[in-house]
Amino acid sequence: MILLVVSKKLGLDVLKAIYIEFRMPITVVTCDDRKDINRTALKKISDFCIDHGLPYMIYDNSQLTEYISTNKPDLCLVCGWYWIIEAEVISSCKRCIGLHNSLLPGYRGGAPLVWSIMNGDITLGSSLWEINSGMDSGDIIYQWKIEVNDDQSIKEILPILEEKVTADIGSVVRKYLSGKIQPIPQANEGVSFGSQRKKEDSLINWSLSAKDLRNCFRALQFPYPQLYLKYQCIEYEIYDLTVSLAQCFGKPGQILAYYNSGILVSCGSNNEGVLISDLRIAGNNRNFVSEKFFRVGTILL
Repeated sequence: MILLVVSKKLGLDVLKAIYIEFRMPITVVTCDDRKDINRTALKKISDFCIDHGLPYMIYDNSQLTEYISTNKPDLCLVCGWYWIIEAEVISSCKRCIGLHNSLLPGYRGGAPLVWSIMNGDITLGSSLWEINSGMDSGDIIYQWKIEVNDDQSIKEILPILEEKVTADIGSVVRKYLSGKIQPIPQANEGVSFGSQRKKEDSLINWSLSAKDLRNCFRALQFPYPQLYLKYQCIEYEIYDLTVSLAQCFGKPGQILAYYNSGILVSCGSNNEGVLISDLRIAGNNRNFVSEKFFRVGTILL
């Protein structure tokens, strides 16, 4: 028995790829993630299972634990699950593997792709690994790599990476099950961990350098919570932010001028600044920068 524990668009695409590759009974567990309105694929996963006659359940982690402990699948593949897989779940499966959007051992834990873009990494990737009792520390089965540049945002990077993964994950899993791919232990060097992120973590930090703020902007876009700032107790989402070539002398977060169709804002500690040309309130397409709504000299939060 093959059990897929999936959510989000990547989980849906992995489900499709595994179904096409194996053409055998597959059972699916997903979760009710409809609160994550930008990323949920619950209906599409459910519809695919119904259309192809696949049994599926909408479970939380305790229900998943009970199901696996009872049914003991030959293979459990996890992609996009919100919770840590319990040790008893792992031991109940002949093989338990997962998909993680980083080049392990880097960025174990939460929001790996967001953290790697925020840190300015140019080589990104995804890992298929054997789940063990540690935090994303099991043996590596396969890794996919892509090269990116500092003009690409997560909105552009994510589809490229997901397409690369789903193009051959079916054949990779088949080779793994047949023994043609032998997992290798993770390196002891280059280990890092990331926390899960919340909406409030996307509030801009003006103490960062201009380059770091640019990377935050690249990472914090749809389908993740948008980078935002506060002005007069109102939140404004940032839809365009670039590094200023002009030197900036002011307090971090201070609007210095309207310049080149944007507001020039001081940041960091080395006379740096960023140019923001598109600020909107969530759900509103009105660009408050173009209307010169913000007062020069104001310090943004």
